[in-house]
Amino acid sequence: MEIIRGFSIIIFCLFSGDLLSKSLNLLIPGNVLGMILLFLFLYFKIVKLKDVEKVANGLIKILSFLFVPVAVGIILYLDIIYKNALPLLFSIVISTYAVLLTTGFTVQFLIRDKGGAEEND
Repeated sequence: MEIIRGFSIIIFCLFSGDLLSKSLNLLIPGNVLGMILLFLFLYFKIVKLKDVEKVANGLIKILSFLFVPVAVGIILYLDIIYKNALPLLFSIVISTYAVLLTTGFTVQFLIRDKGGAEEND
């Protein structure tokens, strides 16, 4: 029952984010909005971590398997990728640094907000 509850919460966030994205015609993808919703539910303690932790850990264990269809799909477009290699490489590098900076600042904010910064120094 615990797994069904956790999976239901994650799926609810995913579909809610997708519904928001499509109904409000937002530029942010639905799955990203779903992750933001799940984060907000956890942050404001609407959802308890123990409710989704077991399912989330299970999904993380099989995460590499979930990328197989994407990798196979990319192979179909290798000719387009070769033609646009430089812009793709540039966007990959820039987006990687953007994600690193955003993650770093978010973690620092959350640690500071929870008062954990004094304990870690």
